[in-house]
Amino acid sequence: DGQQGYTVVDNPNPNQTPATPDPNQPQFADTAPDPFKVFQNMSDFLGKQSQLTMQLSDTSDEIADTGSKIQMSSTRTVYMQRPDQLAVDFVGDNASRRVVYDGKTVTAVDLTHNAYTTIPMQGTLDEMMDKLAKDYGMAQLVDNLLYKDIYKRVLPKLQAGQYVGTDTVGGVKCDHIAFRQEGIDWEMWVQQGDKPMPRKISVTHTDLASHPQYTLEITKWSAAPIPASAFDVKIPKDAQKIDALTMSAEVKKDQ
Repeated sequence: DGQQGYTVVDNPNPNQTPATPDPNQPQFADTAPDPFKVFQNMSDFLGKQSQLTMQLSDTSDEIADTGSKIQMSSTRTVYMQRPDQLAVDFVGDNASRRVVYDGKTVTAVDLTHNAYTTIPMQGTLDEMMDKLAKDYGMAQLVDNLLYKDIYKRVLPKLQAGQYVGTDTVGGVKCDHIAFRQEGIDWEMWVQQGDKPMPRKISVTHTDLASHPQYTLEITKWSAAPIPASAFDVKIPKDAQKIDALTMSAEVKKDQ
């Protein structure tokens, strides 16, 4: 539902093997914005934010034993303050959680099962998210948006990009771009103007049966200062402490 300007652009990364154009698809004049540049501008804008508050809603497809797709949904509020503070409140169909990082410890509270875990950890948000993903398997799409330079991290994986056109997301006019990488097709809607905030992301897993999708929409955001209370841990008095790997298994099961 927008003005379309479909343009195909190969990955500008010289170390990446360019994708082979589909001979069955029409070729268009390169008059639309470069999707890689739109992505890079968005990444630069996010990386410059010293603090950020986001409200998000998402949907994800789960594959049932019958092979059919079942859509699950969740909402979350994210508080980020560089270099090393983060709090995420998550409410989903199956679970509610709060995760806080204060530069020294990651504390994850499972409000559904009344349990929590603490993981000693130091470093920047980038370093913390890398360690959580590598050592505990706790990685989510929203984390990617918080990296200091997500464009630099993702670029080597991209095979080709497309500028699809302009669309409106939540009343905001956006540039609609799409990318392909191994096993994944994904799209992003980036707010136009001098605040190129991502407003929506859609991921299709092309390497999995039924091609399940994940869609994330940023419904509200602010770069205003964040009160210190937003990063309070808030562990229930009767909560049971569990080890990090048990918590990781619960997170994966409830996604």
